[in-house]
Amino acid sequence: MSSLRRGDAQTFPVGGTTFLLSPLPGPWQVIRSVGMPPASGARWTTGPASSVRLFARGTYALTAGLGAVLRKTNAAAVTLWIPGYFCYPVLSLVRQLPVRFRFYPVLDDLSPDWDRIDVEPTGPDEAQAFLLVHFFGFPGPSQQARAFCDREGMVLIEDAVHVLLPQSIGEAGDMRIFSPHKIMAVPSVGILVTSPGWAMNITQPPGEPEWKATLTWLAKRLTQAAALQLHVPWHRLKRDALGSGTVPPPSKQGPLGQENVFALKLLASMEGEIHRFVHVRRENYQRLVERLGSRAGVRPVFPDVPEGVCPMALPLLTTEGNATVVERLRQAGVATGRFEEIPPEVLSEPECHQVALWLYEHLLWVPIHQSLTPRHIDEIAERVIAAAPIPRDEISEAVE
Repeated sequence: MSSLRRGDAQTFPVGGTTFLLSPLPGPWQVIRSVGMPPASGARWTTGPASSVRLFARGTYALTAGLGAVLRKTNAAAVTLWIPGYFCYPVLSLVRQLPVRFRFYPVLDDLSPDWDRIDVEPTGPDEAQAFLLVHFFGFPGPSQQARAFCDREGMVLIEDAVHVLLPQSIGEAGDMRIFSPHKIMAVPSVGILVTSPGWAMNITQPPGEPEWKATLTWLAKRLTQAAALQLHVPWHRLKRDALGSGTVPPPSKQGPLGQENVFALKLLASMEGEIHRFVHVRRENYQRLVERLGSRAGVRPVFPDVPEGVCPMALPLLTTEGNATVVERLRQAGVATGRFEEIPPEVLSEPECHQVALWLYEHLLWVPIHQSLTPRHIDEIAERVIAAAPIPRDEISEAVE
């Protein structure tokens, strides 16, 4: 890899090997999946009292869950409480339901700011649901959320789309949503886990499985996996090859989507390797944190990984705006995530959402997944250090 000049946007290199945020499948994993029965989703529950429904994406699962709230409570509408940093495009399908959004303030560790959540009384024909997010796989305050929802008469929905180990977050919620494709090399899959009492109010996904999209995903990911093994810098082939990081909204052809059999077979194949995935992700996370050290300019949101937790990515906070850092890393071949579309409701209440607005400007995350080797992690660390903002004291020394 060519030498890096830290903080100089004009000479920052395009980098060597291309690193994606998501893991990549291996040929043997795909071949093995052919002879396996489709995954049932049972691996994503924590006990026999749970019911499982499978969807094409997590956003379909959320939409189905809110539809169940409407039916079970006989409500005409639902007020959904969401953290101020929540991915806004994910809500596009939810907007088709009689749902009113309330964005709640958060703390800098992404947890709810309970002292500043002001719950207004609702009418007798309106239900309320609270969405607790376990971001990057790190457990949110489930028991506090359960107590809050019990006190306020709310349904608790846990957004666990970044969680690989269901047991790491407990069973506090009335519903839990998982998206295995965010942490395993499988096509898009959404899983809704509920108690039997809620399951009877969830409708079956209509429509046909999207085979074309799945086959396109498979061909693309196998090619990218080969490129990773051969250290091919394919991000150099075209501008913005790694994308803008913006999450595309789901299809609006109906409120729900159906998963196809191949995706579930591949998921079953991957589920047999979960313990290895956990080990590699934890090792990669800790190695990257160590390689970054106490570098000025960036710092991890969670410096340590608690026992039993499997991280989805390494979230970092920048001392300056994250847009430049993200662009430098993408030029250097490191796919990087950030919150990009601020909900208008959050913008309209800046005093209430100061922390969330700050996170939009300063939070980013980089890959640590199971397709990456220790050598890859060291390369990513080098590029992050080069892309990080130059501390003002270093600028002063350079001028002097």
